[in-house]
Amino acid sequence: MQHLEQIFKRFVEFGITIIESKCEFGKPQVDFLGHTINSEGILPMSTKVKAIQEFPKPETVSQLRSFLGMVNFYHRFIPKVAEILSPLNAYLVGTRKRDKTKIKWNPETDASFDKIKKCLADATLLSHPSTDAKLALVTDCSYFAMGGVLNEITTKGPKSLGFFSKMLTPTQAKYSAYDRELLAAYSAIQYFRHMLEARPFALYVDHKPLAYSFRQNSDKCSPRRLRQLDFISQFTTDIRYVPGKENVVADSLSRVCEIQFSSLADLKLWEISQNSDPELKGISEGKIKLSGDLVKVQMPDSEMSLYCNVNSKANRFYVPGELRRKIFDNSHNMSHPGIRATKALIASRYCWPNQNKDITNWCRACIPCQKSKVHQYTKAPVSQFLPPDASFSHVHLDLIGPLTISGGFRYCLTMVDRFTRWPEAVPLLDAKAETVAIAFMFNWISRFGLPQRVTCDQGGQFQSGLF
Repeated sequence: MQHLEQIFKRFVEFGITIIESKCEFGKPQVDFLGHTINSEGILPMSTKVKAIQEFPKPETVSQLRSFLGMVNFYHRFIPKVAEILSPLNAYLVGTRKRDKTKIKWNPETDASFDKIKKCLADATLLSHPSTDAKLALVTDCSYFAMGGVLNEITTKGPKSLGFFSKMLTPTQAKYSAYDRELLAAYSAIQYFRHMLEARPFALYVDHKPLAYSFRQNSDKCSPRRLRQLDFISQFTTDIRYVPGKENVVADSLSRVCEIQFSSLADLKLWEISQNSDPELKGISEGKIKLSGDLVKVQMPDSEMSLYCNVNSKANRFYVPGELRRKIFDNSHNMSHPGIRATKALIASRYCWPNQNKDITNWCRACIPCQKSKVHQYTKAPVSQFLPPDASFSHVHLDLIGPLTISGGFRYCLTMVDRFTRWPEAVPLLDAKAETVAIAFMFNWISRFGLPQRVTCDQGGQFQSGLF
């Protein structure tokens, strides 16, 4: 009531009126922007959840993409959502936006579809954050992904304020255990920065050496570690160890990507994908063109054979349609090189029809590249010259040549007075700074006097100390 009174006084003071029929006052809960808000926290609207629960089982990839779009709107309410959706997300790998390919359901995907609808019905209540409550950020990192959960410590136990999970890049996956755990803490603080700034909180990790990171000698740290520890220290230095078996939520969130995709090193996956690829069949029948010859090559230390292009120095794997985008992401996302560098990197190891066209389109659609790289350069405007107030006070110089030799001369020095537009041209034997300076001295200054201003381009003759 006090808040409403303050708001109404401000409305009266500034002459603002409201439409009563569009307002609700004194309600125990309200529906706002697709969510139900009450004194306890925020939940998805029951009508929205009901619509998702009654969503029919998708028959095509396009319909599945629409369903997952609805689910992802409420993804922050569901712990381990990526793990639950991983069988369904697998259908989207290598597909187009409006792909009408039929989906072949199996017991695993059926269970995933039913479970995600049930999870939305029992969606985790994200509590309203209290300004005076203690916060705890719990993080963890696996070989594949990192995760974290921000908790508010209350008398009734911890309340979840938000969840964080993110897949590691191929480079980050090669970090040591210490560096991966440090990266998880660094990334989680970045994600929850708006809630952690100017708030004391404890950082819980299940990697014990990390708890002593601020006590170690900085000379032993790499520049990346120093940079990440410096960022963390701006928010907290209270790092505590929690055993892995007690770190349930963050540990689960850090493993959501473990089962999302099969590894590209799985030769069985390559063999199955190549055998079922329709384009490979078209290439073998001569209906689809591909530069080079595809031959089945025996893989070392394996009984499997894969199709490779044998016309280059090193055998290049033929990539079936379902793996092409994964190959591009693994190669391009490491450092986000340009189109030409990405083409060269992928072409040195892999091949498929219309390869350059696909890579070009994917590079141009890469969101991190669009955000960080400059595609349009700002050009400086043409300089403006103040009009001179006397003749021969401002002269413009330039060189012409080399020209066809005439009388031993190959160059020409042009001199124009800006005020009167009076032109002069002097033939030169060469374009040395000394020759140009002598010509300007004896053909202009000796006749018209010393100018107040000389304008020329950035030619080496005019920039030399002699001139």
